[in-house]
Amino acid sequence: LNFMLGTKEEQHIWDKYLGTELTYENAELREILVTKSSILEMITSKISNKNYNKIMLDEHFRSMPQLAKFTNKRFYNNDLKIMTDTPERTFVNCFQAFKVDGKRDRKRNLSEAIKVIEIIKHIHNIEVFDDINISSYISDKSIGIVSVLREQVECIKEELLSKSSKLNLSEEKDYYLINGCRIKCGTPEELQGDEFDYVIGDKVLKALAK
Repeated sequence: LNFMLGTKEEQHIWDKYLGTELTYENAELREILVTKSSILEMITSKISNKNYNKIMLDEHFRSMPQLAKFTNKRFYNNDLKIMTDTPERTFVNCFQAFKVDGKRDRKRNLSEAIKVIEIIKHIHNIEVFDDINISSYISDKSIGIVSVLREQVECIKEELLSKSSKLNLSEEKDYYLINGCRIKCGTPEELQGDEFDYVIGDKVLKALAK
């Protein structure tokens, strides 16, 4: 819900329907606003009459070590036990950044969309690009492509479809298939909760952006 409701809209609704009982500012202090707090934070907040015991799940089994170590440090105070941190996985590089010269036009950057297609080609061994260094450790090749701008999502989809014959691409209901591997392109909200072997993030930057 908090992805669909902005803070201004929430404040307007709160003031209109609940403002006489509790001000918006006090609601924020009590951690009961949907754009500010999670449901877990609401039910364990000061306003709740229940006393819940919090249990920390401290073992992580899903992500590669370099990915898991980042979230462990950033969000969990290094309290997680990274169960995937085995000798053959410890030094597998999970990140690669690409600087793409291009121009953003009407919230689209065609150069970045083209680069996304190049990365997909490289992952699926359709064409090799010297500047792309993808770890061969990952054998499966499902790909999630995420952009914060709807216009760029559509731009990437158009590029995918225009190269469908070269990519051996087929179109399903809300995703594509390349050699039997799933390719999905969307905004963060559309890809939230999904899992992929590779994730390509497109920032839609201007050429002079840092």
